[in-house]
Amino acid sequence: MTEAVGRQDFKHPNMSGQTISKRQTSTGRYRPDIDGLRALAVSAVVFYHADPDWLPAGYIGVDVFFVLSGYLIGGIVYSAALKGNFSFLNFYARRARRILPALIALLAFVSCVGLLFFNSREMMEFATQSLAALGGFSNFYFWKHTDYFATHSAYEPLLMTWSLGVEEQFYFVFPIFILLLARLKEWWRLVAIFAAAFVSLGLSLYLTTEYPISAFYMLPARAWELAAGVLLAVIHHDKPRTKETAGLYTDVAAYSALAALLASILIFDDETPFPGWAALIPVVATVVLIQTRHSAVNRHLLGTSAFVFVGLISYSWYLWHWPLMALVRRASDVPPSGLQMLWVVLCSFVLAVLSWRFIERPFRHSKAGDAKTLLHYGAVVTIAAIPLVTFRLGDGLPSRLDASVEQALQQGRGTCRTSYGSAALPDDPRCMPEGATIALIGDSHASALGPGLVEAADERGMRVRQVTKSACAPLIGFSFSDTLRPRHASQCAAFLDKAFQSVLEDREIDTIVIAARWPELDDKRYVRIVDDGFSGPVMARTAITEGLNSIAKMANAHGKKLVIVADVPSFDFDPFKHMVGESLSLRRLMGVLFDGARRVPPSVVGTDRVANAANARRETVKAAVEALSSAIFFDPYLQLCDRKGCRYSDGDQPIYIDSHHLSGAGSRMIDWSSALEEPKGVSVAN
Repeated sequence: MTEAVGRQDFKHPNMSGQTISKRQTSTGRYRPDIDGLRALAVSAVVFYHADPDWLPAGYIGVDVFFVLSGYLIGGIVYSAALKGNFSFLNFYARRARRILPALIALLAFVSCVGLLFFNSREMMEFATQSLAALGGFSNFYFWKHTDYFATHSAYEPLLMTWSLGVEEQFYFVFPIFILLLARLKEWWRLVAIFAAAFVSLGLSLYLTTEYPISAFYMLPARAWELAAGVLLAVIHHDKPRTKETAGLYTDVAAYSALAALLASILIFDDETPFPGWAALIPVVATVVLIQTRHSAVNRHLLGTSAFVFVGLISYSWYLWHWPLMALVRRASDVPPSGLQMLWVVLCSFVLAVLSWRFIERPFRHSKAGDAKTLLHYGAVVTIAAIPLVTFRLGDGLPSRLDASVEQALQQGRGTCRTSYGSAALPDDPRCMPEGATIALIGDSHASALGPGLVEAADERGMRVRQVTKSACAPLIGFSFSDTLRPRHASQCAAFLDKAFQSVLEDREIDTIVIAARWPELDDKRYVRIVDDGFSGPVMARTAITEGLNSIAKMANAHGKKLVIVADVPSFDFDPFKHMVGESLSLRRLMGVLFDGARRVPPSVVGTDRVANAANARRETVKAAVEALSSAIFFDPYLQLCDRKGCRYSDGDQPIYIDSHHLSGAGSRMIDWSSALEEPKGVSVAN
């Protein structure tokens, strides 16, 4: 999201008629059409983030930015290196002037708002994200914590900074690489850059298939996109064209490239494996549009005043749009409408113009020397980090929140859940106590039920072994296939195999409790486990019926009582997020402003707000259990809901930690008496 480091002022008939920054290539010529390409890229990203239905693959605007950055900045570094006047001090001073002022201003703004807006965990996450952004490694943070295309990523206030991390890491390595190449002959320099780009592309293709989150966020799989721009800049530097004219072929190439770029934005979507092969289209299209500078597209569209102006503010707009959208989404009980998000887009645009005019431009044209500039920015970054570290070390300042809300937050979804990427059973003695007579097996919904089940068992002198894993419904013979986590199916299958083996072979355990967020019946993400791997896909309806039947047969063969638990109510809003909003004044005010009549009433909502009020999944699970002669059907839904609606809180006490996971308090509201006290082989529903 950065721009060239070589600049001077010029007069351009922009929207206001004022002097704006001139962007130079390695050949020293201004390219207004490149600003136009930036406008196209940032607009795609912003409107995609506002509503993916508008531009299903607007995220490829980032790929356009990468190519442009490589062409502009990489070309200037290459030119300076060959002339022998490249200076690391000067280069990083310019980078600091370009990147840090607007970023620090944004972080200061969100920090102040966050004190009246974030819960303690959100404040800690924001502080960590901010420190990562200041350090230039945001992509590492989000690689570890957030899938870019997951629903919850819409609430991450600094998600957009991942691309800044990729660029900063590239420009940490790239100058060294170019200085080494400067000693080679012209042809070998080009070959070396092409070879590096080719290796990165190959790695991108592999990682997109095997480790898609790594491919999306990490530099090795993205470097080829920046290198594509660098290659073009090197060619333009080493083989300058003395005469450039418009023509039919140039126009056809430019129109074709623009059409390919727009088509990829509209045809690709969140399910498209990316970057991988798909990223070649926007990257190649951008290279072609840079090359065809004299085409009608470049001169009469991309080079117009409106496009140029948006391109000039693109960095600030990229910075400001996403935090505003994340804050609005956090405050709202239901997803904001398209019209509301358009207002957010407009607000972010206005802030971007102000940021560009009063922050970016003045600091970018500072007359301070390079060493002094780096020293000053180092001091400012250190000062900016102090409150962020305080937020982090202070556990997010929990005193700002109601005690009941903070307690629910700390309890989370249970403590015995094996996370993604692992098939290991828990080794915590709290999860695997000696002398356990009850085993709880399932996914994160089972883990959320754990605290209440443990408490109910304790009252009866029993102990509970908890073996649960995220997104791993306990359906013997089947596994959940996650396209974004290609290894999850095998890890889930291995986990369930170990879980049931350990429980069935333990003679002290006499009761097995099975719980999960049972899938939608037409879900095709389940695969059948066969000797040499998996076959499928299989309808979830089949997986539920056959999987539970297999569990019942195994439990019966080992003399175990089997309790199969229906799912708890799921809502079309996040009850915990709503409770947090009610306890924080600014967040509540914004929520009321955006939700209006859709604002959630206190404690109980009607069944129209309950996602599974008449859930066919519950009936399917119930029917599967009733077809068995050796299982008990237990339905907590009936304890939380009646004809009027379903509870999501107990007064000021949240009983959910999100839209579908019970909190610790919620799990303790479940009465397990009928499940634990009924004899083996009796089917009941309560």
